[in-house]
Amino acid sequence: MPFGFVTRTYLDQRLEDLRREVERGRVTEDQIAEWIDSAFKKIELEWALWQKKLLTLVASMGKQNKKAAERVEVEGDLERDGPGPEVDEPPPRALFRSRRGF
Repeated sequence: MPFGFVTRTYLDQRLEDLRREVERGRVTEDQIAEWIDSAFKKIELEWALWQKKLLTLVASMGKQNKKAAERVEVEGDLERDGPGPEVDEPPPRALFRSRRGF
């Protein structure tokens, strides 16, 4: 079960199943310790992968912000430069026809 889908209910149910298995003698405490260790290793690995994804995303966003700031410096301040060119509004009928397929 992936890390993101582990719930408290699942863990409680798994703990009860393991307790029953120990009482019946089917599973030893050493086997349970091994299972717990392997589960923690899986969680640590998945956490490391998510952390890497997050750091990559943060770095990418930082680069985009830096490029945007450089572009503003080169092009100038949009508010100071004034409004953009006038745009003719399409007639309502043409607008309606352009959206027919949706």
